[in-house]
Amino acid sequence: MKTEGHTADASAYSRRRGFLLVTHPVTGAAVTGILLAVAFPRMAWFPLAWVALVPMLVSAVQNLSVWRTAGIFLLAGWAFHAIHLQWLMANIMWAGGWALIGQQLLCGALALHWAAVGGLWAWLTRRWSRGRWIMLPALWLIMEWLMARWLSGFGWSALAYSQGAWPAAQWAAAAGVDGVSFLVITVNTLLAAALSEGGRNRWIRLAAAATVLTIAAAGGLALARSGDTVSASPLFRAAVVQTAFAQETKWDPDFAETLFSMQERMTRTLVTSRPVDLVLWPEAAVPDDISRPAVRERLIRLAKETGTALCVGGSRGDGGKDYNTAVLATPNGDFYWYDKVHLAPFGEYIPFESWLPFLRNIAFGGVSAGTEQRIFQFNGKAIGPLICFEVLFAPMAGRLRGMGAQALAVITNLGWFGASNVTAQELEIARFRAIENRLSLLHCGNTGISGMFDPLGRFIPVHAIFYGNDIRFYDPERIEPAMVYGRRMAGVFDVPPPAARPGLPWRMALPALAVLLAAMELRPGRRP
Repeated sequence: MKTEGHTADASAYSRRRGFLLVTHPVTGAAVTGILLAVAFPRMAWFPLAWVALVPMLVSAVQNLSVWRTAGIFLLAGWAFHAIHLQWLMANIMWAGGWALIGQQLLCGALALHWAAVGGLWAWLTRRWSRGRWIMLPALWLIMEWLMARWLSGFGWSALAYSQGAWPAAQWAAAAGVDGVSFLVITVNTLLAAALSEGGRNRWIRLAAAATVLTIAAAGGLALARSGDTVSASPLFRAAVVQTAFAQETKWDPDFAETLFSMQERMTRTLVTSRPVDLVLWPEAAVPDDISRPAVRERLIRLAKETGTALCVGGSRGDGGKDYNTAVLATPNGDFYWYDKVHLAPFGEYIPFESWLPFLRNIAFGGVSAGTEQRIFQFNGKAIGPLICFEVLFAPMAGRLRGMGAQALAVITNLGWFGASNVTAQELEIARFRAIENRLSLLHCGNTGISGMFDPLGRFIPVHAIFYGNDIRFYDPERIEPAMVYGRRMAGVFDVPPPAARPGLPWRMALPALAVLLAAMELRPGRRP
């Protein structure tokens, strides 16, 4: 006959067994990779990011040798990136089976960064166990900073980019992407510490984690209120044209005139229906060398006819070099261009091509980099252009604001990757560029997802559908971003002016929080 004590013991044993299963080195790493991946778009279960790293960290603490910890971090990093970057495999139509190999090589390289953090954390912990939980967030942020900058830079998987739908993202205006990642990794670390170490320290750390979550949410809401520009007069009115042309036709000379004429017709239809100051076409929208006089004159003629400035993407040849270019044609006859500065590796240029010539058979190259960033001016207004992959680099957007840009304009062509999760992920990255700089951001993609972010990162998707020479507008509040993917659509937006950026107290808030948390860990009398 089972007694009440036996039942309680069995229940406790069951809970402990389940906990040990989750924190087994292999299981813990796999659970972390899966939870973190689904926290990002397309699934975007963003709350999971605040706990996703806990299984990996707890299992690492239980097996704290340098190589075992590095291995746990490596497996978790690979599992996360293999799911998170599945869009690279969608490129198989253009690159063949090499797309799968390339995707796995990149996932492995990024996972090695995680392994380096884990191994270094374990090594440092052996020498200063008291600072174990202080060192981990610092090492993680250093890793994200390096990943976003060295070689070509690929900060695509920063923890912050999972939080665009939550008020915590507003901390990017005060502390950038690194600040939001700091909040996420800190909560994960405090929870892992609470589970790993019992006694009074457990409750202190759980209380600290709840405090950090409160600061993330309440501070984010306060930052949003301080930067709201809803009541301000619009800066200008812009239209975004999502052309949704198939990739096969975009590079087929037989379709060049058809595509060009279709975009001209869509622009005339749109401007006739709703007068605007600026019209955006996507990256590579002009199916001809944009430097040819005939193409230049055609764009200027369209600008004069419609009375609106045109910002369009195309390719430009000059001195035997080819550039990925954005141009601005105005009704006054002005014609400006910007050559993409930060090229996409293996898509526009091939790293180490001279050393590894076989890469020419499995990657794309041949595009030359521009030499400087530029802003486009029309009607006394200024926009800062970014072309596709450039939206990933926060310093580039910040530099445009410093040059006088009053809004950002991102033109992309992600049709290479089909209906994968890349469009939703890139859109969240663009949201952060708007929040960081407190600038509106016009986002124009060939297949989508196109629309406008206001300076707080709130998104309005394209909301009009072309029917031949007619266009029908719908209520944008009834349209979800995913609904517009791959459809030939347009949107007209009143672009809000720049919002005020947070002052010094806001910028010092997260560093002060880090100091307080470190003091908590190092308080007298606490035993590691």
